[in-house]
Amino acid sequence: SKAAISKILAESNSKKCVVVTHFPPAKQLLHPLYPPNLVTSYFTADCLDVIKTHQPAYWFYGHNHWSAQTAIGVTQLVSNQFCYPNERWKSGCDFDPQLSFTI
Repeated sequence: SKAAISKILAESNSKKCVVVTHFPPAKQLLHPLYPPNLVTSYFTADCLDVIKTHQPAYWFYGHNHWSAQTAIGVTQLVSNQFCYPNERWKSGCDFDPQLSFTI
């Protein structure tokens, strides 16, 4: 999947590219409550090099049950997750139902 994403981004205008993945694309996007280890490595992709090389406009992701927005270079990394109801209190799931982007 990483090779396919890299190939598509290399053939595209990165300023107009949006990537959507299930897993967070970089270890830096782990929830602060969960330190890097063998388990957390499973549900976080290692695509930092892809982001730095191709700089897509946006990268939307999920899976880690935590809403966050950050940037790596010009790439906006966005996760707006509702989370499971029984874990909203512990992971700070600040889902924003009004969040939108113009692409």
